Amino acid sequence: MRIQRARLTYFSPTNTTRLTIRAIGEGSGLPCAESDFTNLKNAAPVPPFAPDELAVVGLPVYYGRVPRAALGVLRTLRGQQSPAVPVCVYGHRHFDDALAELEDILREGGFVPVAARAFLGEHSFSPKLAGGRPDAADLSAARAFGRAVAGKLEGAAPSALAPGAIPGSRPYRPFGPGASLAPMADERCASCGLCAKSCPVGAIDPSDAHRIDAGLCILCRACAKGCPSGAIDLREPPFWERVEALVAAQGAGRKEATLIL
Repeated sequence: MRIQRARLTYFSPTNTTRLTIRAIGEGSGLPCAESDFTNLKNAAPVPPFAPDELAVVGLPVYYGRVPRAALGVLRTLRGQQSPAVPVCVYGHRHFDDALAELEDILREGGFVPVAARAFLGEHSFSPKLAGGRPDAADLSAARAFGRAVAGKLEGAAPSALAPGAIPGSRPYRPFGPGASLAPMADERCASCGLCAKSCPVGAIDPSDAHRIDAGLCILCRACAKGCPSGAIDLREPPFWERVEALVAAQGAGRKEATLIL
């Protein structure tokens, strides 16, 4: 069966996953449509996938898992034995169980995973970890991966990845700690509202950036990265001390994407 198009489906608060997924779609050479469910409060339902549609599904890794906030949408995805490519983007340390967890969700939804890849993206907490990534080399690798996937889909029905081909533990590692802190705006805030617009879970009051729901915050720092005046960010010194310890433990060496094809 000939694949008619690729449907790029992703959750990407800080744009690293979006860039990666789009490069894969470009490399595939297939017509592409997008379902961006980053804005979880207003995300449109993702229509079911036809058997002749390739599902390229991507998200960032949070504490070695699929982002908990995105699970509700992911579990509504439905395929009809549609070929699928689970993709995760992680910030240098490791992707742990996230890619395997995404594979399991897709299989349960009626998809046939045919390839998978874990890419690098700048860590949400520090540009010292995979800073500036995905860079030109990463996007070139993503396009090459898209071409390889398209090649695998030519001709006869593609073979599914063998069980266990994607590394990860089952049961999965526990979710990271729930949010007990959140960004705070300071006197530089110009009340432009960009932080509220960028927040994927609606934790920031659009009329007052000083009002943030720590119970909703997922610590993605999309607000901090998008603020033109640097007025909003996490302020707790113990948090940043832990981040610096993580940076020191990881070192500065470059890691490359992990391919399963």
